[in-house]
Amino acid sequence: MDLQVTDVPDEQRFEIRADGELAGVVVYHMRGTQIAFLHTETEDQFRGHGIASRLIRSSLDAARERHLSVLPYCPYVQRWLAEHPDYVDLVPADRRSAFGLLRLLPPRHRDTDEFSCAPAFHSRYQAAGSWGLQMDETMQTSSDQTVRAAVAGDEPAFAALTERHRRELHIHCYRMLASFDDAEDAVQETFLNAWRGLAGFDGGSQFRAWLYRIATNVCLDMLRRKGSSRRAAGLSSFAEVSWLQPYPDVLLDQAAPSDQQPEAVAIERETISLAFLAALQVLPPRQRAALIARDVLGWPASETASALGTSVAAANSALQRARATMQSHLPPSRAEWSAREPTAAERELLDQFIDAHERLDTEAAIALAAQDVRITMPPLPVCLDGAESIRPLMADAAAMGEWRVLPTAANRMPAAAGYLRRLGDSAFRAFKLDVMRMEGGVIAEITVFNADLFPALGLPPVL
Repeated sequence: MDLQVTDVPDEQRFEIRADGELAGVVVYHMRGTQIAFLHTETEDQFRGHGIASRLIRSSLDAARERHLSVLPYCPYVQRWLAEHPDYVDLVPADRRSAFGLLRLLPPRHRDTDEFSCAPAFHSRYQAAGSWGLQMDETMQTSSDQTVRAAVAGDEPAFAALTERHRRELHIHCYRMLASFDDAEDAVQETFLNAWRGLAGFDGGSQFRAWLYRIATNVCLDMLRRKGSSRRAAGLSSFAEVSWLQPYPDVLLDQAAPSDQQPEAVAIERETISLAFLAALQVLPPRQRAALIARDVLGWPASETASALGTSVAAANSALQRARATMQSHLPPSRAEWSAREPTAAERELLDQFIDAHERLDTEAAIALAAQDVRITMPPLPVCLDGAESIRPLMADAAAMGEWRVLPTAANRMPAAAGYLRRLGDSAFRAFKLDVMRMEGGVIAEITVFNADLFPALGLPPVL
């Protein structure tokens, strides 16, 4: 098979062709002397032939020849770099930690054609009461041998196990911390602590549950270090949770329960909504951990107590206090905070919102909103109430330039990614993310975030 990799700068992507037929692409964005790799994809009929690995290697070789530094936002490129440490120097030293490239583990010596869009690991959950940590017997048996090898000090086996659980652990840490970026740091520290503490794993409990316990305590340590700055004093609005960040649905899908477990799906959606995440931040860290362990992960009281280093009675007491606090800070109507699958009418409402924003039609935007709509903008301490508050915001948007808006989703909620072309600029550049709660056919709440997580959403930085 004749493989040829070429750069197509007009489309900002490298292409690989097999015997003249397009076999895969890696999409990038150039900014000065930096090249950001955003997405890798291979055609189905060419998988298993080393296509993706060859494509990434050639693309990185081209970056080196041009003296470009590399920002590997694409998870596949991150994984490839972890397996080929002689290329890691292309990533700026101060950015390697953010991309998981500071691990004290050697690479796994293999190439793979699994690319970033494919879910890395879909757990098969059982009853809703324990959906978070249960695996069926087939899956457990298939991993036993890898666990034994990892515990015996087999570094590739350990790397394979930890990578398998990376996304779900990241979501767990995100629930604890409400910050996508802090959760990244917590997962890295979890894996490092697990590697150093392998001797403490007795093999009697599931390796996955052991990682969750380590991750929980890493988050507790992080919250302890940050002190009161990472605990909301109250919760009249999201403006009081300045560290709140969104979580892309495309990444949530990688660790989602299957549709055959509807109760588990409901729990997953309810406990990832922005309202639920914000309410968690009112809780003291140990109460937060107890509630997530018992009500989200389905741990028994004894395991929760063990993870928190306390008695069963103390863990139960923390749980009861946490439940009471959550009840007082969540809206009385479940529909006001529980994320759910958007209806056809809500998808149409999102399209209308996008159209009004692009046309800068103030009256249309106001007509789509509830009279008591709330708008917040973490990390800014801004909280605007009422549909008329949209009017000055639209005026500001019009003064800034032209807009293009793409539909997306975060925290199991509809969202709109806004790109701005300022006066004198030739391109639409990533600017903001509007995450919406819809109720009764109108937009009840808009939470505005910056564009930092556009790469994680699978969105380009420039249109």
